[in-house]
Amino acid sequence: MVAMPFRGPVPPDGEAAELYVVDGRITYEAQPGAETVAEGWIVPGLVDAHNHLGRWLTPGWSTPEVGTLVDLMDRCDIAAIVNLDGMWGEELEATLARYDRARPERFATFAQWDRSRFAAGDWLGLADSVADAAARGARGLKVWK
Repeated sequence: MVAMPFRGPVPPDGEAAELYVVDGRITYEAQPGAETVAEGWIVPGLVDAHNHLGRWLTPGWSTPEVGTLVDLMDRCDIAAIVNLDGMWGEELEATLARYDRARPERFATFAQWDRSRFAAGDWLGLADSVADAAARGARGLKVWK
């Protein structure tokens, strides 16, 4: 058995903690004889940095119950998900309410730019749309290439 301890503040509240990686799994259970290998901010779990949780690619929300998704995230040691399906306007508002405002420590939704404004060359309207997304609480911007 290989046990590696880590010490430092843990998101979302920044409280100091010690955790251990034992045979590739994270635990808060103290491991006798383990020597600290690193100190600093600890993210105990994976961050899924590319996911689509919206409803524009599917007939409804891609995950019917947010609580069920969070339970699955917990079982798989996924600390947070970056959701790239924020869209813009009222669809962004609905997505932020469903995920980010309900569980801000678990979800970070990126807005998308309004492609119709881009296609029309409406650069000021596009800039306004991006500013509106930031004001609503989008955590980033997904740019389609």
